Amino acid sequence: MNDPATGENIFQEAIENGFDSVWILSLPDFKLIYSNREITERLLGYPLENYHEDPAFWSSIVIPEDQSIAIQANETCLREGSAEVTYRMQRKDDRFIWVRARLRLIRNASGHASRIIGTTTDITESREAQKVLVQSSKMSSLGEMASGIAHEINNPLAIIFGKASLLKMQLDSSSIDKDGFKDELSKIESTAGRIAKIIKGLRTFSRNSENDPMEETQISQIIEETLAFCGERIKASFTTLQVQVQGELTAKCRPAQISQVLLNLLSNAFDAVQKLETRWIRIEALEFEGKLQIRVIDSGEGISPLVASNMMQPFFTTKEVGKGTGLGLSISKGIMESHQGQLYLDMTAQHTTVVMEFSGSSA
Repeated sequence: MNDPATGENIFQEAIENGFDSVWILSLPDFKLIYSNREITERLLGYPLENYHEDPAFWSSIVIPEDQSIAIQANETCLREGSAEVTYRMQRKDDRFIWVRARLRLIRNASGHASRIIGTTTDITESREAQKVLVQSSKMSSLGEMASGIAHEINNPLAIIFGKASLLKMQLDSSSIDKDGFKDELSKIESTAGRIAKIIKGLRTFSRNSENDPMEETQISQIIEETLAFCGERIKASFTTLQVQVQGELTAKCRPAQISQVLLNLLSNAFDAVQKLETRWIRIEALEFEGKLQIRVIDSGEGISPLVASNMMQPFFTTKEVGKGTGLGLSISKGIMESHQGQLYLDMTAQHTTVVMEFSGSSA
């Protein structure tokens, strides 16, 4: 092992026969100057020459919805010295795979950025397993909110039945106020639309949204649609609910996934305040230090450092047996990271505050 040549050969052999695609890009042209051939070709099925001959070939096989995320990783690496990102790529056999890329910036003796060294790992199998957990978590959240959702639907149904009975009585009378009749019909139509909106939200929320395209979405719309599932349950428990949205905020996201994260945070906040004398939950959406944030704040006085350090870990829960899977926050954290954002507990806040932070500012 003291022989440099022998050590170099062993190192080369380890890279060529490892599990990950290892590659090096020159700067500033981002041209591929090295990759372990066998693993790189096995990963996506394309000859290594394709990558060498065309620097843009790599980005062309990243699926369109994920290209901006993948390219942004290079910029992050140049700016911060390292980056990690997950995205989807299309193999030569047309099959899509999930990959995790890790990048690190290399500087020359003069301190100038000269290369990026990185690895690409096929994580398709773990993503498929995560998909099952995400769906399970969704169904668990909907189950917890079931009574509130039923209330949200039963209330407008009661209004419709009441208005219909009133109109029937008017039809049986000798005189009909046409303007009043039209007004009551409009109220029935509006109330039926409210029910349809709740059902549409349920259908959107319950399906697999992992492959949805990123789209510019109003934050107020996400909050409104999420509260359709849980707003009534919160209010019925004599818990004050407040919503504060700073202007016309938008985020490029998968709306159903962000709704899932928000619903999980609201469910946790609801459970946390039930034993408190003063019960309130507040949702704030704002720009803070150039980044878009959605904050879920409750009347609790914070979380202990021990719980805070473990709360994002899979299967960790402080809820009673049967009342929590311990997956909600872990999955929510993964969803925010897939949006190049983060989910964290604000330990400096007076009241319990969990923050959903997006990487870019509102459009």
